[in-house]
Amino acid sequence: MATRRRVQQQPPASPGPTTRSQARAAAQAREADEVRAPLVGGSAAAPSPPPDHDARSVALLMVLYTLQGVPMGLSGAVPLLLAGKASYKMQSLFSLASLPFSLKLLWAPFVDAAYVPAWGRRKTWLVPVQLAIGCLMVASRGRIDAWMADDGSEPNVEALTALFFALYFLCATQDIAVDGWALTMLSEARVGWASTCNSVGQTLGFALSYVGFVALHDEATCNKYLRKEPAVGGLVSLADFVSLCGWAFLLTTLFVAAGKREGDYGAGCDDGERDEKSKEGHGAYDALRELKTAYGQALATLKLPPVVGLCAVLLTCKGAFGAADAVTSIRAIEYGMPKEDIALLAPFLLVCSIALPLVIARRTSGARPLDSFLVGVPLRLALNPLIYYLLEYVKYAHGEGGTAADKVLAFRLYAALSAAREVGSNLMFVSQMAFFARVSDPSFGGTYMTLLNTIANLGGKWPPSLALYAVDALKGFGVDDPFLVELAVCTAGGALWFMVFAPRVLALQAIPPSEWRVSAARASTPPPAVTIEFDGLVVEAAPRRPPPASPMRLVPRTVVAAARLRGVQALVAVVAALVAAACLAPSAALRWGLGAALGAALAAVLGAVYLQPTFATDLVERHEPRVLWRARTKRPVAALTIDDVPNYGASRLEEILSILREHGARATLFVMSACRIQPLVMSACLEDAPDALKAALAAAVGEGLVELGNHGAYDEPAVALADADFVAKHDHCDAAIRRLQEATTWFRPGSGLVDRRVLAWAEARGYRVVLGNCYPHDPLDATRFVNASYLRRRVRPGCVVILHDRWHTPATLRAYFANAPAIRLTTLTEAFALADRGAPGGDWADVGGGRDARAPPDSPRETPGPG
Repeated sequence: MATRRRVQQQPPASPGPTTRSQARAAAQAREADEVRAPLVGGSAAAPSPPPDHDARSVALLMVLYTLQGVPMGLSGAVPLLLAGKASYKMQSLFSLASLPFSLKLLWAPFVDAAYVPAWGRRKTWLVPVQLAIGCLMVASRGRIDAWMADDGSEPNVEALTALFFALYFLCATQDIAVDGWALTMLSEARVGWASTCNSVGQTLGFALSYVGFVALHDEATCNKYLRKEPAVGGLVSLADFVSLCGWAFLLTTLFVAAGKREGDYGAGCDDGERDEKSKEGHGAYDALRELKTAYGQALATLKLPPVVGLCAVLLTCKGAFGAADAVTSIRAIEYGMPKEDIALLAPFLLVCSIALPLVIARRTSGARPLDSFLVGVPLRLALNPLIYYLLEYVKYAHGEGGTAADKVLAFRLYAALSAAREVGSNLMFVSQMAFFARVSDPSFGGTYMTLLNTIANLGGKWPPSLALYAVDALKGFGVDDPFLVELAVCTAGGALWFMVFAPRVLALQAIPPSEWRVSAARASTPPPAVTIEFDGLVVEAAPRRPPPASPMRLVPRTVVAAARLRGVQALVAVVAALVAAACLAPSAALRWGLGAALGAALAAVLGAVYLQPTFATDLVERHEPRVLWRARTKRPVAALTIDDVPNYGASRLEEILSILREHGARATLFVMSACRIQPLVMSACLEDAPDALKAALAAAVGEGLVELGNHGAYDEPAVALADADFVAKHDHCDAAIRRLQEATTWFRPGSGLVDRRVLAWAEARGYRVVLGNCYPHDPLDATRFVNASYLRRRVRPGCVVILHDRWHTPATLRAYFANAPAIRLTTLTEAFALADRGAPGGDWADVGGGRDARAPPDSPRETPGPG
């Protein structure tokens, strides 16, 4: 029976919307274009705004955004006033007051969709929300001083948290309304001023309510700079300042309600369109329909693999700075540094925040804005140990032995470190915002930007809260200096994060813009259908390419698989025992000794992971002989393996092949067959590779320069896949390899983790599982400076070298070959064919059960033929 299989592309989808909601949106857009376009046939064009219209609008936006920054500044001043009165645990509770700004995406579509047409889309929310803010601040005047416990009693942090949580919720809603109104308030030519009003207004409001209030509230500052004769107390109390700000909110709201019409000459909905909608009505059905569309777009965006990867970066990138950000100023005040001195640093730091984006604008406006992000992370990370020693000096300077000069020096050092921390923070913030703007889908850019900003805000909120809570928790376990422990953990964790995520962050920049977008055309284009013709019967089937697994399932399964490894279990047991012993040790000397033992154990483990000493790999191989780590031979050969071939969009394979030819070397390439863009991984794809690269690979296989090995369909941990998914993906890769060479012998599971199921599948398919004992961890771009030196020192007879198809791999190979190494690099097949008889993998006739049809050209013993 003859069977033929061919792929047919379905006819392209017709342009335009494919769903009813998209059709309605397109119709509304066409109607809006017709309204805005000049009338045909001699009619007058749309009226232009008066010359002073935009000036008045910018002034109003500045006032609205400045008022929005006032509660934020007050929430920053409250922890300074509570220092020494409330525990770290209660401080961590208050830090949750700003959470609504991180969650405003949940109700932002509702604010956009539900409104009263007669009032206007934005004033429907802006007026009542600002009235609520003003009334709440004025009403709290009689109680907030008692909650702050200015009389020496216990502060009511719960009530303060509830008050500022409500203020933040209302301000977040006001921010949604003002952001939308700014786009229609300004003329189309000057709508770009909206972002300037946002950043400058919020910064100004924060400075006025933080620096201004602290200066006016502090007795020493008032007596020194603002009074002719000293007096007791500051010029204003917190209750007076909050009440004054509340009246400012109320007066501004009355002006907006009575004196400003929504949509005047704006870039969006004008008064005529608003009046028309008012006549037609805006019922519950219209609001629900718009809500469904807005939430559907946000949900579809969250499911995009690149967005999932970016979210993982944003939610974890600031964990290393939680202790430094949350505890530094509080600890400095406890050690004697005046609160007003710390508050007076804010204007200088604000200047830094304004100047730095201008300095790095050229770098962040290009195609690789996240390069600056990866500069800010190690800069802030390096400040962690410096902050600890700075605080120790602050303690000395304000102690009994400190002098006035010591206090001045301590303040200058504190200011310098604060400025450096501000530089690092702004490098991360500005670059991530530039990246958001570059990848956002312009069809719904506001929702997209709000979504990414919300994720970023969530990633910045949990580290300080956790750090503050952990201070008291560690004290409960008897730790003398919990801040030191937190800084050490944060620094080590941050270094590990940078090693793991830095290449992933760079990989996000290489993802094409189309992969970040949810569009009707992309959603409606069907995948290519597969037509199978069997004895004249034509049957259509689904494509055979298996889909990638969800990262949300892969991560926990990988953790569970790693936890089952005996080595990991032993390491966790040793670390847990040392940590428990250090926490329960009766003396400080014993605690320091156990801490040193813990550090030495972790250093030994990290060293073993990086260097892969022979005794360690031999021990593992003795435990599981079905997994090969090296070829046991004294001949001057070593196996060179290159994973993730070809690397998606950034392959250097052709250059690597040229280097191998030039130096008479060979290699085993572990390919992935169906990989497309995935979060958090450097993706590879054999099927979707350019034709020129496929041709170069086929030519290299044909001439015996390289051989191919199975690395699965996707860059996924093999142990984390379900049984059927694992078989389908690795069989898919096997079929793809057979199109280029007759058969393959070697299999390397994704992430290098194996279990019994992986070994059973490999044995059933005739594969040999191979890892390696010379791995410079080259997927981490930071190691590229030492990779060649690592290879020169670590390559030994019979070792298995692991490299990856990365942009810096050719430079690594050139630097290695430049010193004319005595050991020749070759394929796995040849290296194990030359291995000593009786060693694991050493009997060539047993390797792969005769799967590999290509024998090494200079093999000293007889090898099986193609049959």
